[in-house]
Amino acid sequence: MRSHRFFRIASSKLSREFMMKIFQVFAFASILMTVGIQLTGCATARVENLTPLQVALSSVEGIFKWDEKLQRWRFSEIQMLGQIVAEYRSDYAARQLISCITNTNVTKSSVDNGEQVTLGAICQTALSITTYYERAHDGGDLVNYPPELDPLASDAKFSEIKAAWQQALESGILVFY
Repeated sequence: MRSHRFFRIASSKLSREFMMKIFQVFAFASILMTVGIQLTGCATARVENLTPLQVALSSVEGIFKWDEKLQRWRFSEIQMLGQIVAEYRSDYAARQLISCITNTNVTKSSVDNGEQVTLGAICQTALSITTYYERAHDGGDLVNYPPELDPLASDAKFSEIKAAWQQALESGILVFY
């Protein structure tokens, strides 16, 4: 009975201040845990703000496998990427996908040897199945079509691919599926 009375007195006097302090501690701990989880993915990964589309794509657990017959990489979760991108307006999705082609954050996807791939590889793959552009625009000038992507390509290759898609976007010649 006595402990119950103590609790009532303590809660009435300290509850508001005490609860605010507890909330602040938990909020700070939550932020630290979120940053810590993002940093554990890869020591070299950059932690940056991602859009909801990019977060969803980075959480897809797929595998890139080399297809000898087609002589290109195939991704096991193509349909999942398509479903995620379909939840957004085409022009918004295209801009978000193009902007993250050079993103080096590590995703849950990998190549068949287990090596994780970057968000840039996933964004390029999602872009290539939801958007395309003709090799020539209305004026007849040829536009460089982005080459097939090696999911373990160099940063320079990702930059080249991003520049080609960016040029197509700015030229207004992207076609959305």
